[in-house]
Amino acid sequence: MKSTRPTTRASAGRNAEKTPRTRRISGRDRAKITVERILACAQRVLVQKGYGAFSMRLVATATGISVGNLQYHFRSKRELIRALVHRLTTYYFDRFEKILVAHRAHGEFPVEQLVRYALTEAVTPTTVRTFRELWALANHDAAVRRVLDDFYEDVIEGIVAALGRSCPGADPVLVRESIYLMTVLSEGCLVVYGTRRSRAVGHQRLVALAVQLIAPLTGAKPMPTVTCAA
Repeated sequence: MKSTRPTTRASAGRNAEKTPRTRRISGRDRAKITVERILACAQRVLVQKGYGAFSMRLVATATGISVGNLQYHFRSKRELIRALVHRLTTYYFDRFEKILVAHRAHGEFPVEQLVRYALTEAVTPTTVRTFRELWALANHDAAVRRVLDDFYEDVIEGIVAALGRSCPGADPVLVRESIYLMTVLSEGCLVVYGTRRSRAVGHQRLVALAVQLIAPLTGAKPMPTVTCAA
């Protein structure tokens, strides 16, 4: 027969210690999670519906919140677009930083890896549709146009600064010129190969040509990694 003795205070305490505690999410962390969800849904709406249909109401519906709640975080569509572009800036810079960190310990300037990533990422379906819609918005909205102009400046200068930290022996002028050229070629790939890969000169061939073109500007041979100048 099972014992029916009441649980003592001491045993209750021991049982409580065995129960894992659920970490409470602070209001600030909850707001960050909501903002990230809003921005992810905003990009999806922009890609799927196009700039013409992009609205605060559609973004709110996609996020599963009210328009009022959305406007608590972003007061206007312009502010939302500005935050979305900032999110893209952080995304691309983080990817470039990971490439640099992988080679920093060896004092290498990973020219080929940077170029291949930039020109390959440019033709992914999400990147193609996102930027074509942002460009379309920029044609009709000066504020969005300024945000996009700042986006390219911020990404380029961020990469240049990171390269300077990773490879202090490299010529800063040549590094900046190389990153500008890489950016121009990357955006060109988006336009030319974004929706049609079958061209007289294939995308992969163009990537290889870009590596051969950019690497010598840094005073290095187009090899998988390029050692910094002493």
